Amino acid sequence: MRRPNVQFSLRWMLAVIAFMSVLGSHVFTSRKLKTAEDTIRRMASDVGLLVVSGQNRLNVVTVPNFDGMTWRWRMYVPSGASYRLHIASEQIPTSGFAASARRSELGPGEYIVTAALRGDDQGGWTLKIAQRGSMLGLRVSEEHTGWLKKSPVHFSTKQAGSDGTEVAPDGAPFLLLRVNATQGLPGGGSVPNPPGVLTDGIMLWVDEQPITAP
Repeated sequence: MRRPNVQFSLRWMLAVIAFMSVLGSHVFTSRKLKTAEDTIRRMASDVGLLVVSGQNRLNVVTVPNFDGMTWRWRMYVPSGASYRLHIASEQIPTSGFAASARRSELGPGEYIVTAALRGDDQGGWTLKIAQRGSMLGLRVSEEHTGWLKKSPVHFSTKQAGSDGTEVAPDGAPFLLLRVNATQGLPGGGSVPNPPGVLTDGIMLWVDEQPITAP
C-alpha cells in the first residue's frame, strides 16, 4: 500500500498557518489604523483643525467657541475659483436656501470666518460677518426679532464642519449655517418646524461662480 505524502501535507499546513498569521496581523493593523484615524479626526474636530482633502474645492471646519450667537469656521478657499458668501436674516426655510439679502466675495487662501448675531442698546439686532479684516453687516428687521427676545431663546441650528472638515460640492450651493426659530410648546420647551416652512432666523451659504475669461 502507498504511504501518504507526509511532507506535502506538512508544507500545506505550514502555508495555511503562515497565511492565517499574515491575515490576522493585517486585520489587527487595519483596526488599529482605523481607531487611530477616528481619534485624529475627532481631535481635529475638537480643536477646529482644517484637514484639506481637496485642493481645488472649498474646505470648511467649525472652530469651537463658547460665545452664544457666534459661529466660526476655518476655511480653505482654492485659487482659480470664485466663491461668494450669502447671508439672510429673515424668511429662513427649514430646508433649501433663502433669498440672499447680502453677499460678499471669498478670496483664496486659508482663514477664519466669523458670524455673530448681536443686539444693540435700542433693542435691535445685527448679523455681522468678519473675514480677513473686513466686516459685513445685515440688520434684522424688527418684525423678525421676536424669537431673539424670548427667554429662553428657542431655535435649531445646523452648522457645516461641526463633525470635521467638509468639502463643498462641485457647482452646488453649500450651506454654512442655518438657524431656525422653533415652535414653542404650551408647557415649555419647543419643537422644530417641519421641512419647507419659513421661519425667523439667519442663514449663511456659499456658492461658486464661473470665472469668465477677460
